[in-house]
Amino acid sequence: MARAFSPPVFSITITGDGNGSAAASLDGKEIEEAEAGETVTLTAEPSEGYEFSRWTSATIGVSFKDAQASTTTFTMPKGDVAIGAEFKSEENPTENYTIIVTSGSKGTAVATDLDGNEIEEAKAGDTVALSANAYNGYEFSKWTSPSAGVSFGDATKASTTAGNVNITAEFKTAEQPVKKYSITFAAVTGGSAKALVGGREVEEAEAGSTVTVTAAADADYEFVSWTSGTNGVIFRDAQLATTTRMSVSPLNSK
Repeated sequence: MARAFSPPVFSITITGDGNGSAAASLDGKEIEEAEAGETVTLTAEPSEGYEFSRWTSATIGVSFKDAQASTTTFTMPKGDVAIGAEFKSEENPTENYTIIVTSGSKGTAVATDLDGNEIEEAKAGDTVALSANAYNGYEFSKWTSPSAGVSFGDATKASTTAGNVNITAEFKTAEQPVKKYSITFAAVTGGSAKALVGGREVEEAEAGSTVTVTAAADADYEFVSWTSGTNGVIFRDAQLATTTRMSVSPLNSK
């Protein structure tokens, strides 16, 4: 008469490090032993503040499908199995830090992400774009920040540090383009005249410039005087053939 024998089973012992729990299962049912050759599933649950690190085993014949995965499998060997579940402290979640951009009363300034969306916070290491718009009569000067770790790239971008950031957009009075006014000598008989600034003959000059005027009389003529109907033109000595105008009026000089 033949006897039926059950296949031998071997124990599965799982030891944790106190920072989480772990269990073995077969077909969804938690187990503490298995037959050789069966595929055993291991599942680890970390405690709050921890995350799974890896599975370990000194038992010969135990090979994990993925030792770093919190849920993995191994094939049961012919013998008892001891398995360790290791956990580690959870890495700090990525924190957002505030970005405060001030611009005063001479313009506006904002921080944006690289897609152009205005933002008021960013993660450490993010690249933040800065944009400034000056009001009429002013122009952008520079970005400044008292926050440690903030470095400006091309004056329009800043790389944030692990902390809240304060950034200031500075503006200055816009430089007005230098305007020059023409100097015209009326046509006269008996000589010629020219204007000079810095020893160079000119036909125009900036307002406020000191202009030297020189007259050269033709033969049988002599210089009499300088005259001008332009407001603001003052001659140092109107009777000298070479003299200076103390200023050039912001009107065309005659």
